[in-house]
Amino acid sequence: MNKTLVCCMVALCFAASGCKNKKAATPSAPASAAASVPASKPDSPPQPASALSALRVEMKPDAKSRSDFRLSAPHSLFKGKPHAYSKAFYLWTESNAYNAAKKETDSKLKKLYYQIAATPTAVWFDGTGRYEDSTLSRLMSRANAAGKTPIITVYGIPNRDCGSYSAGGHKTAESYKNWIDRMSRTIGNSDAVIIVEPDAHNFCRWKNTDERYIRRSKLLHYVGQTFARKNPNAVLYLHIGGTEFKQEEAAKAAIDGGIKYMRGFIVNVSDHRGTPRAERWSEEFVRTLAAKGLPGKFYAIDTSRNGVDSPKQTNRAYYYSCNNFNAALGTRSTVKTTGEHADAYLWVKNAGQSDGECAHGDPSAGKWFPAVAQSLAKRALELGTVKELAVPAGF
Repeated sequence: MNKTLVCCMVALCFAASGCKNKKAATPSAPASAAASVPASKPDSPPQPASALSALRVEMKPDAKSRSDFRLSAPHSLFKGKPHAYSKAFYLWTESNAYNAAKKETDSKLKKLYYQIAATPTAVWFDGTGRYEDSTLSRLMSRANAAGKTPIITVYGIPNRDCGSYSAGGHKTAESYKNWIDRMSRTIGNSDAVIIVEPDAHNFCRWKNTDERYIRRSKLLHYVGQTFARKNPNAVLYLHIGGTEFKQEEAAKAAIDGGIKYMRGFIVNVSDHRGTPRAERWSEEFVRTLAAKGLPGKFYAIDTSRNGVDSPKQTNRAYYYSCNNFNAALGTRSTVKTTGEHADAYLWVKNAGQSDGECAHGDPSAGKWFPAVAQSLAKRALELGTVKELAVPAGF
């Protein structure tokens, strides 16, 4: 490593945290098209909490030695969080919500749809659609050009959603791994926040000796390892359910899901549990993981529909978050959090898209559901869980 780079690193380290005698970890933190992917549920080693942890890392895709790493300070060191969080989140304008808002002629409905359309939200990919690769390439190109960070959900694992409303995914493990490899190549050295496989954590209630459990565990490890090795500026969070999950069970699932290769975990994806409750559970879970030899993990919370904590169900679906008309939009995507280990509140679930055929006449999973979109936005504005965004003239 060149002497100038070493000196710069040491100077940064001392200035930021007085890190004498501390060995800095390699600062790498590894992770829908979109409209057509069902979205009903719908990093690598941890970053040190110092100025060095916010350094942007650039690495040749097939780098095999530390000499292939090039460090450069971001525009501003952002409280020890990964570089991806030093920039605004990218707004994807090919979403169902954005298209609905653009086309709506009724001013009242346009205002409601715009509350969703103008909020940066995860773009979901499952790798089975004809145009998925080109859509991801377009997303990354636009986000990079705008100098912003995209939020991406990886949602294509075989036997997805355990055959429930969002059933699907890849037919074989080999197909899935090939797709992950393609995603990794497309993302490259770019910043990205990546949500890993919502709902895969429950392993469909299989026993851990079941061959299906073992296969899924290997695939989740593959995701973490691939991005950790090849995508140093991608920030990965493994979905681990939420407050209903017992800590010990969740820890086993996270470990078996390869969380050691990721920045941490995300809770509440597509769910309605309130942020304070989700945050308390997550802080405890950080401690649970540390006690099991995985210290320094961080988390994010899906706040897209949690403006009301666990609202009463409005239909007969077997889970209460399924197209619930008592729900409301929650805090928009932001890095301004209150939990000590909370990296961000993110809109992961695409608000306004159906959770599935939860009641008679509901659209299939991932389809735009105008009535739900209107209800979510209206309730949020009434309750003040989001600040109203004015629709731009001519939009």
